[in-house]
This record gives sequence, structure tokens and C-alpha cells, in this order.
Amino acid sequence: MSFLFFVIKVQYSIMYNDIASIYQHIFPINQVFLSCLQSLLPEPPASILDVGCGNGQYVDWFSRHGYYAVGIDSSAGMIEKARQDYQGDFLQLDFSRIDQLSDTFDCIFCIGNSLSYLPHESTTKFLRNVFKLLNSDGFFIIQSINWDNYRLNGSMEFPIQYLADGRSFHRSYESLPGSVVLFKTEIQRDAQTLQAWSDFLYPRYAESFQKEIAETGLEVTGVYGDFEQNPYKTSSSPALVITTHKS
Repeated sequence: MSFLFFVIKVQYSIMYNDIASIYQHIFPINQVFLSCLQSLLPEPPASILDVGCGNGQYVDWFSRHGYYAVGIDSSAGMIEKARQDYQGDFLQLDFSRIDQLSDTFDCIFCIGNSLSYLPHESTTKFLRNVFKLLNSDGFFIIQSINWDNYRLNGSMEFPIQYLADGRSFHRSYESLPGSVVLFKTEIQRDAQTLQAWSDFLYPRYAESFQKEIAETGLEVTGVYGDFEQNPYKTSSSPALVITTHKS
């Protein structure tokens, strides 16, 4: 592991460790995503891997509906919270080490912009490991923000998330050299900063990322602008959703 990747992983873990107790309020479960995934999945007990599982809410949902579900995350705080609150198998493991998993899966997904934490030079290795972990006829779903739109406009607005105790969660991006973005987050109360973090993100653009995926043996089966499977538009879609299949 490079020193830079180590630093990034530590920064990522610190922020998510700190917000583990409020994660479900900031990022509630996405029912549209659940419907989308259910439409693609075979019947239970199909096996599912959530890469970057956060507090484990999706793993819990699929576990309670008869699926074999595993979640991995590099944040010790998130994994501890997941094990306390939810059903399923949870492992503290970062993207660079998913080849250590002994199981294979019918579906692997990585949503919520989680893949943007992975440095560009690690993309091919990660995708090849995903391919190895997928069963035949399995599929992989990736969702991130629309980085093409960010590149066009040079900025992105995030809604402020308000908590019941009066605190608020703020996010912003700052472009850095070398196709790197600084992700800045804060928790505030009455416009005063209580906690602040920063992480590096690595944008992936729809056209070039599809080529990287195809080179690993996965077939790109859909490119959408959201989980409702609306067409992807570089200038206006809120997200990039790519579905892939292993023959």
C-alpha cells in the first residue's frame, strides 16, 4: 500500500468513525435503489456483497429478506455500529483487500460515491478482484456522483442535512491538481463549526470508466443517471449508475 493511499484511508476512516452514530440520519436508506436491485437479483438466498457498506443498513435489509449479505468498510466505527444494530456479516476491509474474501457473490454493489475514495491507479486491480468474486451470471453495480457534470461546471451543490438535535451536516468540493478533489465536511450548530474533516476523492468519468470496466471482462449492461434508470446525461444527471454483468 502506498503512503498516499494509507493517508487517504486513515482520513476516510476518521471521518466515518466520527459520524457512525448519525450516519443513518445523514444518508437514509434509498428505497429506489432497493427496488432497482431487487429487479435484477435472483431469488433468495442469493449472495450479496456491499463494498463500502457504511453502517450496514442495506446488508441488514437483504439479510432480513432471506439473502446472504456481507458488508465491508474500512471504517472501524462503521463496522462496529453495523454489528451492534443490524443483521448480516460485516468485515473491516478496504477496497484494496477485497481479494482476501473467501466467498463469491451473485451481486456486488458499491454505491454512495464510495468508489471515488479509491485512487485512480488502484481501479484496475479493484475491478479485476470484483470480477473474480462474482459468480457466473453475477452482476456489479456502481453509483457515484456525476463527475462529468462537476468537470463541466467546476462546482457542485450539496443539500444541508439537518439533525434532530439542531446540528447540521455540510459538504463541499475543491478541485486539486491531477484530477483529485478535496472533499470537505463539517458538522455545525448555529453556523459554528463543531467538527470538520477533509478527504481526497478521485473522479471517474462515464466514458473512460466504462472502458476500464470492459477491459476487466465485465460487460457494461446499462449507464443511467439515477436508480430509476433514467438516461445518463453528463450535464444534468444527479448521479452515474453503471450496471455490469459477468457471463
